[in-house]
Amino acid sequence: MAKSLEWNDEYCIGDDVIDEEHRNLFILANTIFQILNPEEEIDKIRPLLYKLYDYMKYHFDHEEAFMAKIKFQEFVFHKIRHSEIIDEMNTIMKSSHQISVLSEKLTEMMLKWVLKHILEEDFKMKSAIKILQQHREQLNPAAVLIEKTIQTF
Repeated sequence: MAKSLEWNDEYCIGDDVIDEEHRNLFILANTIFQILNPEEEIDKIRPLLYKLYDYMKYHFDHEEAFMAKIKFQEFVFHKIRHSEIIDEMNTIMKSSHQISVLSEKLTEMMLKWVLKHILEEDFKMKSAIKILQQHREQLNPAAVLIEKTIQTF
């Protein structure tokens, strides 16, 4: 039986867009987990798998652009990890012809790759994000104050 992935705000890395995308990955995975049962035909689940796959690729592209923008030191290594996750998802989608196998492989991938990736790899960006935010506030405190005031409305 597939597990449920519980989002925890401790998984946040400090960038609102990336954090929201991570939450959405959890939501998509949990949607699939909820309908995985032995009586379901695998062809009915494939569209959701493709949606998860497409969203993962979208998120990774966005995250990689963000890492390039902040000149993240581990960008190349991180990009390789993203490729490995996409390769694993491809393998799961192509080789899983039974619900039980799909459930097991997808659960393992989401726990091993996605959650672990967020907590170990994406968390490395957290300090870089904080430094950039502090630097921005020091350079232009008035602009930051205006931005924060606008966000409260």
